[in-house]
Amino acid sequence: MAIHTEATLEEEDIPGSNVTHLSECELATDQEVLTAFQTCQRLSRTMPKDQFAMYQQAAGITHNQHSMLLDQALLDQNILRPVSGYIHDWMHTMASQGVMQKSIWLLLSTTNAWDHMESFLQLWTMPGALAKAGKLHDLFTPKRTKFYGENQRFKCTASECLGLTTLLQYMVQRLWLPAGIQVDQCHSFLAMAQVQEMLQATHMGTVQDALTIFKRAGNEAAMVRKHHWMLHLSTQLEAMGFLPNCWPLERKHKVVTMYATNMMKIPVFSQSLLEEVLAHDIHAVQTSDSFEESAHLVQKRHPSAQLHKYLCESVFKAAIAKDHIWTAAAAMLETGGQVHQKDYVLIQQENQWGWQIAKVECHFEAADLVCSVVRTSDLVEYDAATYSALAQDTASFHFVLTEKILCPVIWAAEGQRVRILIPWSFRPGQKIAYFAWMLRAHDTVQFSSFSPAQQCFHPQHDSACNASPAHKCFHPRT
Repeated sequence: MAIHTEATLEEEDIPGSNVTHLSECELATDQEVLTAFQTCQRLSRTMPKDQFAMYQQAAGITHNQHSMLLDQALLDQNILRPVSGYIHDWMHTMASQGVMQKSIWLLLSTTNAWDHMESFLQLWTMPGALAKAGKLHDLFTPKRTKFYGENQRFKCTASECLGLTTLLQYMVQRLWLPAGIQVDQCHSFLAMAQVQEMLQATHMGTVQDALTIFKRAGNEAAMVRKHHWMLHLSTQLEAMGFLPNCWPLERKHKVVTMYATNMMKIPVFSQSLLEEVLAHDIHAVQTSDSFEESAHLVQKRHPSAQLHKYLCESVFKAAIAKDHIWTAAAAMLETGGQVHQKDYVLIQQENQWGWQIAKVECHFEAADLVCSVVRTSDLVEYDAATYSALAQDTASFHFVLTEKILCPVIWAAEGQRVRILIPWSFRPGQKIAYFAWMLRAHDTVQFSSFSPAQQCFHPQHDSACNASPAHKCFHPRT
């Protein structure tokens, strides 16, 4: 159905379906859509212009004689799949002026918590990979808050939405629900946040419950098209085996802005801009390590004299030439995430939790092995209500294979301890397909102390060495 809206109505505010279960929908088939386009093509030749315009609006079709769905060559090959081949991008559905921004607006408006958000968010430290996205507390300056009130909507980027949702979950579970503040609205927000978390972990099954809770909280009038898109994600996951999304392209507009700002060739502006952006992307692909699948250093370099001395004395227990060692401020994980120095991380470990909390001090590479020096933290308590852990830093330094790091985490200081927010995939009791990658070929990590009896760094590894031959020698053989 085509819905006529006023020109002033923003796209994300266009009313959508208030249906909460996929079984309530009457789904069109590929053939029905193709037939509708053929009918529209036929009527465009015989129907008066004004009448045909009304027909297009009623049919939900904008006719164009060059439409792909009217291409006879494609029709003859029977490869057009306008329904079964279509998929909603869950990034835009949930986080790009989508369902979560709507839920955040409703939550903060009903709880009247706008004035408290800036100071609350300043307590938390995000993983280093998210630092370039800006500070979350900047979303709640007096100027921004006034804008939200005047426009009756909350705005932020998709990346900001991910981090903000996680912290709001903690606030709701720790403060508002125990105090009985806007309980229905809190449960509505938490249900939508759980859907987003599960989508990040490539797991489905809670959309219908989330929409029902959202509607029960009195938000039916706030349901837009993206709420309805959520219903189709599970079907698309079942059909395709995964849910493609637009996260890698979220900040592509920044490349355009970078070149457009200083460009003065007005007569050939568009062509020149496209050429510059294309050249930038080609160079990025040719020089990028984004296609490397295993854990690796990002923009690696040889270590400073101070770090080189530390590694030789404390890690290698031997003198190794600086040009045989690499280091970097960040490392890329096998899952695609980045871990920076000073990030708190979860490391794969065989215990009741499945992980160990640690703080990254540095990354290094030697003899084709990528490792991280970390300072471990003792788990003081795990709070199942807020999905958070309280940890105490220790003075114990270790090095581990970087591939054993599961993910960086959001944290905040609590006196001499730190509060860690545990991602959905690694909360105790969660059994999801995403977790299977850890079990496929990785043995449980064993923390390595700085002892030559555990790791050989000698130039020539032989029977005289105290290290086990099963361990990798970090020195090139001479």
